Amino acid sequence: MKLKDLTGEFKKQRSICYKVDRNSITYHNRTMQHVIGNLYRGQTEAEETYNQCCTLYVLYPDQSVAMEIGTVNVDNSIDEIQEICKRKSIDTQEAFISRVKKRIENQDHVQLRILNI
Repeated sequence: MKLKDLTGEFKKQRSICYKVDRNSITYHNRTMQHVIGNLYRGQTEAEETYNQCCTLYVLYPDQSVAMEIGTVNVDNSIDEIQEICKRKSIDTQEAFISRVKKRIENQDHVQLRILNI
């Protein structure tokens, strides 16, 4: 199944997002739809005439704020995106925290927006 084929309800959710400068973060109430597991998607937007995309978010259990993690084409399959989330260690809260800790220990750059498919 592709992201564009989802039929679930869209709901407002508080989220951490990047500002227009793509460096600073801010809070917004975003309209999003559950995809699978901890993964949510925003409404479809057209970048160009034939290229439709949506923003992806993760919302971990017992958290009240979702995090923006990237923008993807709505023609991508859910299985493909789920596999990328697992590979990038954002599929679970534990994997995400572990990833951030490792990056801090290695003095690497830490950012929320880690997907761009």
